[in-house]
Amino acid sequence: MDKKDGLISYATDIGLRPYQEDRFVVCSDGEHPGIKLLMAVMDGHGGPEVSEFLSASLLEYFLTKGGGSLRETIRLLSEQTELMEAGSTLSVVVISKADETTAYIAVIGDSPVIVRDKEGRIIMSPEHNVRSNAQERDASIDRGAIYEGGYIWDPFTGRGLQMSRALGDSALSKVLSREPEIYEVELGPESFIIIGSDGLFDPSHADTKNQMERLVQKVSGGADAQDLVNDALVRRTGDNVTAIVWRAK
Repeated sequence: MDKKDGLISYATDIGLRPYQEDRFVVCSDGEHPGIKLLMAVMDGHGGPEVSEFLSASLLEYFLTKGGGSLRETIRLLSEQTELMEAGSTLSVVVISKADETTAYIAVIGDSPVIVRDKEGRIIMSPEHNVRSNAQERDASIDRGAIYEGGYIWDPFTGRGLQMSRALGDSALSKVLSREPEIYEVELGPESFIIIGSDGLFDPSHADTKNQMERLVQKVSGGADAQDLVNDALVRRTGDNVTAIVWRAK
């Protein structure tokens, strides 16, 4: 599936998995008062229950129940999914009509957000994955997790996960964080934003930095979302794959 809407392109594919757990949301200029753009990717695991709920509810929660606050929106979504067995990442970017030169970003999990800012610098989102982020791994251990084989494990439920932060995953509630990292990036006329599931590069997170730099090079060279998804399929990353690409012009 591929869709272009002005400066936005988005695409998704099941990849080599037997079923699709990725979901995404794109709300562009004119669809809702106050929002110039809202984009989000949810990479589900253990089933699509949580990623499906997030994709269906995110916009409504942000506009109404969350009062336009990303932190409050994600807190409410976390409450609604805390008893679900499946889990999901959530990476959201919002550009408001009141401030079209700032991207407001919230990340929980390891679905990447990559932004070229107004100075041409590449800003990569934090990665809440215990294989690639020692600080996140240590925080999980402090909450009572055991780290073994590239996963954190809840010693009482026997359930494990690569990520230190996620929504859902009721069996891992004691060792996961539900708190998003939220930050702002100033945008310029040459800026672009990439949001994706980790099927874009490497679900094992063995070489995240270099793989994300590879995505930057491709988008800098003119690639759109479908190009990124096709590249992942050719390289057989083995996962569901989803991409959203936005360009300032």
